[in-house]
Amino acid sequence: MKFHPSNLISLLILSATASPLSSRNQQAKKPAACTVGGGKAANNATKPVEAPKPAANGTANGNTTAAVAVLPDGRIAQGAVPEDFNVLASKFKSAVVKADGLVFSDIVAFPAVEQSLFDISTNTKAFSLSISDAAIFTPKGGAPDLLTRRADLLPSIASTLANIATTGKKTMHFSFQQDATAPLNLTHDYQVAFLETADFATHQFDVRVGKVVDAAPGSPGADGTNIVVNGNSKNAAGVQTLFSTPFTAGFQNFAVQMDFDLNTIQIFHSTENNPLVQVTEPLPNDNSGNGEYHFAVLKNAVGGQQPPIAGSEAVIFGGIFMQDTAVDAVLLQ
Repeated sequence: MKFHPSNLISLLILSATASPLSSRNQQAKKPAACTVGGGKAANNATKPVEAPKPAANGTANGNTTAAVAVLPDGRIAQGAVPEDFNVLASKFKSAVVKADGLVFSDIVAFPAVEQSLFDISTNTKAFSLSISDAAIFTPKGGAPDLLTRRADLLPSIASTLANIATTGKKTMHFSFQQDATAPLNLTHDYQVAFLETADFATHQFDVRVGKVVDAAPGSPGADGTNIVVNGNSKNAAGVQTLFSTPFTAGFQNFAVQMDFDLNTIQIFHSTENNPLVQVTEPLPNDNSGNGEYHFAVLKNAVGGQQPPIAGSEAVIFGGIFMQDTAVDAVLLQ
């Protein structure tokens, strides 16, 4: 299948129309207090599986001239510099999502932190993504969204071809942690990882930190101390909390396995460099709608207000890659 430059332009324009879900969906029902309390470790790696190797230069197989679909791989080579995020050959889309007038090298840095769980075997490194008061996103053809501050990284265009990342049975791995040099204001709600449908109407899953908007009193997202993994944002019975865990210092590691044929989702989690542990069974979830994965610092308003940010706020990400788990077991380390 040939991939023409005109197709690239269309895809970039389409992605630029994305807007934060919560600002369009403030009437959604409150998340259910459905915390899964860790449970027993379930090492389901029944055979050794080697983690896919990233491209040697840390800039993937490209998001401009790739003719074949590839699974998302956002692991960054040791020699990479922030400017590598500005070019079309980046591991992530270089045009979206960020404020007008910024390039990603303005908001990406490489902090001095230990490697995340899935950066160790590939000798890749973590990066930080930051927002400031300038992080006002303007959707294509729309008005600036003044109630949010956001910066999102979306895996390269090559990983959207033929809906390769949203069909079959796929597992997205990622790690993140707080940046002590640019702390979040956890009295606010932040979306840090999610899959958004191609029509921008729904999140099939959503990872949040801070005081989650519309969280029911006593629920895991109510006091700002937890990481909350929610299911489909348009669930008819109300948004379901699939898993929650304290947002402690150091890397929080996740694997989100989605069966797009059976419409199930399963969560694996660990901290620091500990192997992943299965923390839920496969749970019913509407995974339809295809779309793209976001790794973000998306700060939502609280009470219709977005107070000024003193300096910047950042999240450190590492070990981002997708695994085809239709046959292979989920990698745990």
